[in-house]
Amino acid sequence: MEIIGTYDPIQDKQEMARVKADTAILKEAGFKLSIGDPVPVPSLSDPRVQSGLKAAYAQYLGRIKLGQRLLMLPEGEARNQQLRSELIADIDVTDAQLKQLAKNRATIAYDFMVKANPALKDRIAVGDVKSAEGGKEGIPLDVEIRIK
Repeated sequence: MEIIGTYDPIQDKQEMARVKADTAILKEAGFKLSIGDPVPVPSLSDPRVQSGLKAAYAQYLGRIKLGQRLLMLPEGEARNQQLRSELIADIDVTDAQLKQLAKNRATIAYDFMVKANPALKDRIAVGDVKSAEGGKEGIPLDVEIRIK
């Protein structure tokens, strides 16, 4: 059996950019994030998060652009949402990062199966990655079964 990691070039790219942006916002706001834990959507009504948003925005898009946006957009929740959206849109996610994500998915599935049944180690392999369309349940893994 061969496990083929997959990625959705649209859905995964958007989510990876969101995770990077929200991680930067939360770290700038002083929150401690544990590696491997899901990155929550920050509460933009929290003053610490608002400060973190501005710092992350300045880091990725520049202080001049931040100053312009703060002057142009009316203060409030809508401005914070707009800044966060612009930050997410500016973060680049490469094809190599998407392929690594797909490989990680396949490896995690492989490790889970082998841990549950060590006898499968010689019968399961991790194959190449490919793109796939995600659904409402997420991104599917592909499996190929060959008979020897």
